Amino acid sequence: MSLLTSLAGWASFGIIVRAYQQGIRKLPLQTYPMGYIYSGGFWVAFGYAFNMWDQNNDRLLAKRLENLQEARARRAAANVDASS
Repeated sequence: MSLLTSLAGWASFGIIVRAYQQGIRKLPLQTYPMGYIYSGGFWVAFGYAFNMWDQNNDRLLAKRLENLQEARARRAAANVDASS
């Protein structure tokens, strides 16, 4: 999924959360319309941070997996050499 669609989803979630909040408070949906923009912006920022964390985590896991595979290959080569 591209970053743009992911952030659009987070913005939509923020707007829906704001509308739900207004519904719980039994206020008209048009009360303080800037709140929708603030809520959408907050959730976009949260979604962007989450996406960057997720990408960084994937990169670290791939690097750790590569290091483990190299260590296992060296250990297997050392075992083959030792048994010969």
